[in-house]
Amino acid sequence: MIGALDENENLTNLGEYLSMLPVDPKLGKMLIMGTIFRCFDPILTIVAGLSVKDPFLLPQDKKDLAGTAKSRFSAKDYSDHMALVRAYEGWKDAEREGSAYEYCWRNFLSAQTLQAIHSLRKQFSFILKDADLLDADANTNNRLSHNQALVRAIICSGLFPGIASIVPRETYNVIQDNG
Repeated sequence: MIGALDENENLTNLGEYLSMLPVDPKLGKMLIMGTIFRCFDPILTIVAGLSVKDPFLLPQDKKDLAGTAKSRFSAKDYSDHMALVRAYEGWKDAEREGSAYEYCWRNFLSAQTLQAIHSLRKQFSFILKDADLLDADANTNNRLSHNQALVRAIICSGLFPGIASIVPRETYNVIQDNG
């Protein structure tokens, strides 16, 4: 399904790269796809975020406020993955301004989890640079990072077949490979 092995169960080129990454193979494939399609940073954040616990806190006594805070990051696309990217980017901006603690407090985010995401991002970046999958120029690696449709497609390609969509009648459609 992932393409890491050939018909004789030998590692493919993709499998060789995946074997270098200390992450679930599906998430590793997502990282590699992010490098290939030049939208690395958002995919890097999503993979790192999926590798640790959720940074969005949900205190029992403030569930409504915490839910409202998270929904601000989801914006119009209702995407938990894109909410994670926006929360992380906001945290990095706040950190540069010296207000990371306030940012986390105001938005019900775990500073420790965001720091863990940051550390994993650095680790994955180092490995992919070492494997010559990343260009030395960060702008080149992120030339298409603004293209949300592409970022979403890479998320789906990495998580397939474990994806579903919610339709208005509150039922789930599971996307399956019929091949």
